Amino acid sequence: MFNPIYKPNQLIIGTGCIAICTGWTPAKSVATKLDPSDYAVIGNLYSASRGINFLVRNLLANPDVRDLVVMDLTREDKNSGSVQCLKDFFENGVYKGEDDVGKVCWVIDSLVKGYIDIDIPLEVLNELRLRGVSLVSISSQANFTDWIAKIKSLPSYSSINPGAKPMIF
Repeated sequence: MFNPIYKPNQLIIGTGCIAICTGWTPAKSVATKLDPSDYAVIGNLYSASRGINFLVRNLLANPDVRDLVVMDLTREDKNSGSVQCLKDFFENGVYKGEDDVGKVCWVIDSLVKGYIDIDIPLEVLNELRLRGVSLVSISSQANFTDWIAKIKSLPSYSSINPGAKPMIF
């Protein structure tokens, strides 16, 4: 079962092993189309600047999650850039820098400002993005409908990473 360490009151918890990031699409509307056994967690990502940090921390604390489905469907998603920044994290990684208030952090290599706290080691972030979680991007309503069917057909992942330990920073 997914253990929401950060922002638990903002997440919808299921019993599966797939995390779904809905961007600006209401998480509850996505949850109504799925059975709780189809997903581990569903949540919004409104802001790249701080939201990705909490998402990454929750993924590290829940190593049974092996797939992250990100929805980039709405005009609001495109305008905020939060989902694009998350995709850039998985594709491009991070570099050491400062956030908007001058605090040292990991800066996501993206045109959209996104930050991850520096207390998470770079090796851990790279392991997560390169080998830990597969990212699946949904950019159209048709993709979403196809993915609902695909999610429902995936086998249980309950033993996919039996030796992995939660990492909390």
